[in-house]
Amino acid sequence: MQLILQISTHDFLELDELCESVKKATNEKITVTNYIELMIQEELMMKNELMNELSHIQKGA
Repeated sequence: MQLILQISTHDFLELDELCESVKKATNEKITVTNYIELMIQEELMMKNELMNELSHIQKGA
């Protein structure tokens, strides 16, 4: 699956600043791309959890 994201230059710069702050605070290098990938992974995990909960509810009904 390929996902194409469009973000504005302003949004990218804000994310870049956030990543730089994380790097300074934790000494862990993170790029905007890594950050976006992590956010997508979190969203997919939450979606899967919700789908599992819904399927359990439907089975019980």
